[in-house]
Amino acid sequence: MPTDASGNAPSPQAPGSSEEALRLALGRGGHRNILVIAHDFPPACNQPGLHVTFLGPIGHVPRLRCASAALHDCPDPADLPARLLTIARETTRRHTLAYIDSDHRAAAILRQVEAMGPLCTPDAWWVFDDAVPPSPGMASAEPSQGWWVGQVFALPSLLEPVAEGAAAAVFALPPTGIAFFQGWRLPSAARRAERLAALPAHPDAADIARLSALPGPPAVEHFLGTPPLTLPHAGPLDCVGEGGRMMLEELEPETPASAPFAPLGIAQARAEPIAPPAPPTATLHGSTLVEYHDVVVTGFDTLFFGNTLISRYRDPAQRQGQAWRLAEQGAWGFDPSWPVQRDPVLGLTVNAPALAPAGEIAEPVFWGTPDEGANWGMWLLLALASVELFQRHRDRYAKFYCWCPLPWQKDFLAAAGIAPGELLAHEAQSPWLLRHVGLLEQSQRDLAVTPFLRQAIDGFLARQGLLDLPAPHRRLFVSRLSISRRGAYRALLGEERLHEAMLARGFEIVEPETLSLPGQARLFREAACVVGLGGAGMFNTVFCHPGTKVITLEGTSEFAPWHLNMFASAGLEAGLILGAEDPADPSPHQKRWTLELDQALAALDRMLG
Repeated sequence: MPTDASGNAPSPQAPGSSEEALRLALGRGGHRNILVIAHDFPPACNQPGLHVTFLGPIGHVPRLRCASAALHDCPDPADLPARLLTIARETTRRHTLAYIDSDHRAAAILRQVEAMGPLCTPDAWWVFDDAVPPSPGMASAEPSQGWWVGQVFALPSLLEPVAEGAAAAVFALPPTGIAFFQGWRLPSAARRAERLAALPAHPDAADIARLSALPGPPAVEHFLGTPPLTLPHAGPLDCVGEGGRMMLEELEPETPASAPFAPLGIAQARAEPIAPPAPPTATLHGSTLVEYHDVVVTGFDTLFFGNTLISRYRDPAQRQGQAWRLAEQGAWGFDPSWPVQRDPVLGLTVNAPALAPAGEIAEPVFWGTPDEGANWGMWLLLALASVELFQRHRDRYAKFYCWCPLPWQKDFLAAAGIAPGELLAHEAQSPWLLRHVGLLEQSQRDLAVTPFLRQAIDGFLARQGLLDLPAPHRRLFVSRLSISRRGAYRALLGEERLHEAMLARGFEIVEPETLSLPGQARLFREAACVVGLGGAGMFNTVFCHPGTKVITLEGTSEFAPWHLNMFASAGLEAGLILGAEDPADPSPHQKRWTLELDQALAALDRMLG
């Protein structure tokens, strides 16, 4: 449950093994690119969100869960330096953590460090396994018994700190300890030879204690402390940064957009024709499961990692537009704050007081609130897919975190598969600090039904027993009359006359909002043809069989390209009939509108064949 934001986890963290220490260090340093030379692939590095470059015998590499890996089969440690130099010439990737568990002879270790250097950032962390020999007999210069850890223990006397800020720590953890270094370097060739020559071939306990001694207190907090909390602060806003982002799984890449996106045609039923809409994007969005730690959520749709704005959509132009909207309209979702402000010199800046968290969510959650929290259509496109991801990764997240104060939203989530105990209410009226959050990220906002979303929709239909219904036969007209009479925006004037014409053509007049999620899914799954007024109700066409004819009637071309993009990507045969906005409506957007009925019906009959 939410708690006061002043509570912090204890620091430093206390590992129980070398493996756990490595895992904690990866999180502490925010490392994403890891370089490993080892006999075995370290389990701590085999986790989502990491890229691992691995050199060693790959015959026993486990099933990989990391985001990506470059595997280089190198069973003989003597070949490692040459292979590393080749890789350094072939890639521009630089690693922030290097892990070594290979040949434990002192000279070989230093050669490995030297060869790995070009593949690492200047401030990289260096991690060495087997740094604390359980007994002197295991620390000889050459293998002399079955279990041998070699001369790793002597690294504090072989390496040298670069500057005052250099850090090191050695942890005597089972089974054989682990050592961390940052800001240390190899000595000159002459000093290296001198130090290597001084190492005893068979050290005793006193030798091990002397050679493994650090020049100062171990930097336990530096390597294993709780990751620092980065809250929004007064200053410029970053709209395109990668701050805090950890990619767990690429669900699907971008793909070419469907064409044509209005195969039934685009017609105009208005006195003055306008330019027909064009496809909104050349590609359909890609989807990724990502995670963040210690971010502030404001409104329905915005996270902040420090001063970096985070959106569901990675497209830089769309993020920039979101930032300007936050400055001009404030946060969406009944949060009265203005998290972004305009400064005449700095441009867009962060309004830190408006982002002060009301509390924190300490448990790991999956964020499922659509960016338009009360829009049924966006729930179909985002909430269903988010539930699918939450269920796939149920072991990672304690709760599904979603804004759902309305009864239909709770019913939607229950029908989609979220049990009451799995739901944590997103209180969107105030900012909240999320300690660990996963979310579905899309490369752009295009309303497309991509293969991943199709899989989530079909999975829902299958669970409801609706996927393989008999051949569709119903002709539906999707009305907005009831909600228009209640004062909703974008009302069609004289919709009653259109109802009469549609009834005469054998259509049922339906108002989807009167049905449950399964009820709406069944209704549209049974449809052979759907005609309706543009709006959230028409998003239910994602439940239709591919090839279903769908014709949308709209008062402006503002949203039509996106709606047609959704229909086309869902495999539907779509058409558009454009009316005209009522100039007498004082609303700046989403005005009421009119339709030249005779023109509209003639176009409709042509499209339906």
